Amino acid sequence: MLEEQPATNYPGGIVAEISWLIVILFIALGFYSLSAPPPNEAVTSERFSAAAAMQHIEVIAQEPHPMGSPEIAQVRGYILSQLEQLGLTPELQPSQAPDPFFHPGPPVDVVNVIARIPGQNGDSAVALVAHYDTHPRTPGANDNTAAVAVLLESARVVLAGEPVANDVILLFTDGEEPSPRFGANAFLETHRDAADIGFVVNFEALGGSGPSMVAETSGAESWVIAEYAAAVDRPVAFSFAPEIARAIGDIGTDFDPFRNAGIPGLHLVYMRGSPIYHTPEDNIESVSLSSLQHHGDNAVGIVRRFGDLDLEVTQTTTTAAYFTLRPAFVIYPAWIGWVIVVAAIGALTVGLRGAALSPGRVLAATGRTLLGAIGASLIGTLLWILTTMVRDTPVAIESYGYLFLIGGVVVWLASRFARNRDPLQNRIAVGLTWVLLGLLTVATLPGTSYLFVWPALALGIAANLQSNSRQRLLGFAVTAAATALLLVPAVEFFWQSGQPRPGNPDSSIPAVAAVAFWLVALAGTALRSVWWQPAES
Repeated sequence: MLEEQPATNYPGGIVAEISWLIVILFIALGFYSLSAPPPNEAVTSERFSAAAAMQHIEVIAQEPHPMGSPEIAQVRGYILSQLEQLGLTPELQPSQAPDPFFHPGPPVDVVNVIARIPGQNGDSAVALVAHYDTHPRTPGANDNTAAVAVLLESARVVLAGEPVANDVILLFTDGEEPSPRFGANAFLETHRDAADIGFVVNFEALGGSGPSMVAETSGAESWVIAEYAAAVDRPVAFSFAPEIARAIGDIGTDFDPFRNAGIPGLHLVYMRGSPIYHTPEDNIESVSLSSLQHHGDNAVGIVRRFGDLDLEVTQTTTTAAYFTLRPAFVIYPAWIGWVIVVAAIGALTVGLRGAALSPGRVLAATGRTLLGAIGASLIGTLLWILTTMVRDTPVAIESYGYLFLIGGVVVWLASRFARNRDPLQNRIAVGLTWVLLGLLTVATLPGTSYLFVWPALALGIAANLQSNSRQRLLGFAVTAAATALLLVPAVEFFWQSGQPRPGNPDSSIPAVAAVAFWLVALAGTALRSVWWQPAES
């Protein structure tokens, strides 16, 4: 039977109100790190214009245009005409592939469109990649017409400025849907320009809004990410995401062949509102101008930065942890995670010195904390799966409503499952849980470790701030900052990854939301452990 927690152990009045405001503030700041820039309406030579890019989308995304269809030939003609208007000399790279949508049938034409912007030396090239075919059921305004528009508008801005040192290759691939990436593979296997590419950026969209964030990297990651962060005004990258992508392997985009060929690069994607993926709802009206602007700003910034680097120099890499913490971007060697987790252990030890604690009870409480978070997240995931059976196309705002509602249930359940009546024992059990997770991830998934080692350190600091209510509130604020600021983007990522996608059942895995709920449960127990204090006399 679940034990009741003494209500007198929770602060009330103004302290409780401030505590809630602190949590809300840091959650909001966590989401701020995921914000896209406002769209630029003006068409100038200095900056990418979302308004200009949207004009391309309005022409291209009128109807579905899968590979081999008459409609894609019209789209191809439009891309050619726009490149020629920019003063470029595009070329076509035809090949043939089995028709993946209408078996059995004869092979269909797969035609890449390629244009090259000369640089000052032309020894190497930066390639921008976007596929221009769609799934047969969708006009593909986001997937992937938005990326096509990004390449066209970025080319306009790049051509208007001073030439960079390296060439710039604009690669519009055909046959990305569904697999095995017919156009990208044909380019790498047979086109002469493939050997010149020293850096590649693939642009994708899984939904209709959200920031343009780094989903994958290839090559020397610490160098790639450091240069990317210096190249763009609003970098959005979190090392856990590429690390998970590497563990999965091919995830089914045009970036796969380039990564497998050992070409350094980035895969950028926006993914909020992904239930529209491969459905008729992926239409012109669904495109976020802010997301389009972010994609475009990133494209131009990367060309200007990497276009002037010596891409023929072989870069060395060190394993790094990195994350966006707007307005800053944090990157450090992954081994520093060991230092942080040792500091957390030291802080917890100092903060709990002199306390009469039973090792057996502490370990049991730690086990209950971890298992409680797992159990609560599984229940939350079941509730989410049942929700998606009833509502399989939630819009973004509606989806967040489900996240906060189910997340609240998960936090409550995780706290109740812990069944710990001693605030001091609870505090060390929660701190030890985060320390153990920090040690595990530093050793096995170093790019993910920052999600755990910094909250562990915050809990250690909070353990030393127990003398009075003011100190305890400060300890609560430190813990809220470390958990909300760092975990909100991860929760958002796994939440969006776990959205239902009726247009593409193969990519619809609502159970992925279990990771989001688990992180929410852990954060909730961390905050509760600091907030829940012995009753003052």
